[in-house]
Amino acid sequence: MADSTTRERSKSKLILGIAIAGVIIAVLAIVVFRPKQPSGDSMPRPPPRPSVANFSDSLPSLQEFDLFLFDADSFELVRVDAELRLSQEPVERLKQIVNALVNESADSLRNAIPTGTLLHQVYLDDQSTAYLDFSHHLSDSHIGGTTAELLTVSVILQTIQTNFPEKITKVQILIEGQEVDTIAGHIDISQPLSLEEQEN
Repeated sequence: MADSTTRERSKSKLILGIAIAGVIIAVLAIVVFRPKQPSGDSMPRPPPRPSVANFSDSLPSLQEFDLFLFDADSFELVRVDAELRLSQEPVERLKQIVNALVNESADSLRNAIPTGTLLHQVYLDDQSTAYLDFSHHLSDSHIGGTTAELLTVSVILQTIQTNFPEKITKVQILIEGQEVDTIAGHIDISQPLSLEEQEN
């Protein structure tokens, strides 16, 4: 019985010794084979953070331009000053200005563009003709009458002529992408309209 106990103790000591030796060997292996870190100036540096452009610097500057509304008493066109960050790209600039006209309002003046009208798209061809594609509201919501229809056409042409005096010579008004004879039955817009008659 005593011999058996002694053997068990010896066996336990042997297993414990082997385990301790294994731990020591593992620690030595980690220390010996661990890659050396470079010292001093040779330490790798993190890549520089990408520079962030100043958003305000990338925006175009505010520019003044003119829109035209009309006086409800005299039915005369009235120049209105406006200001936007206008694009330098001609088509986008044209779209910005015509959109501003569509949405312009003033307490003492009227907008000849019917409320609810949308500007779908604008185009410029190589003949300096601008194509303005409006929503059906330009026609469907129009009050009608020769004078009112003439005012609608005039504010569009005058606004474009004033802001693009050398770049656009004619304007074709489209409704839902289609050429139409008139907006409300009176003024012929079936062909591109010359801006020369708008010059003062």
